[in-house]
Amino acid sequence: MSMGTDIQVSLLVPVKDEEAALPIFLERVIPVLQRLMFDGSPLSWEILFIDDGSTDRTLAHIMTAHARHPGVVGLSL
Repeated sequence: MSMGTDIQVSLLVPVKDEEAALPIFLERVIPVLQRLMFDGSPLSWEILFIDDGSTDRTLAHIMTAHARHPGVVGLSL
C-alpha cells in the first residue's frame, strides 16, 4: 500500500486487534470523507491505520478495505 502525494485530509488511526471494529468505523467515516468539499471541489483523503502488532486479522481487514477504497492504507509496526 502506498500513500499518495496529493492528499488533502489524513486521518491517522492507531489500531491493535480491532478486526471487529474496523468495518463499523469505515462504514461511518468513509461517507463523511467522501462528502468533504473545498470551494465546490471534493477533497482527496486517506485513512492511515497504524497497526501496533495486532494478533487478529486487523491488517488483513485493512488490506481488504484498501482494495475497495484506495484511500485506506495501513502501516504495520
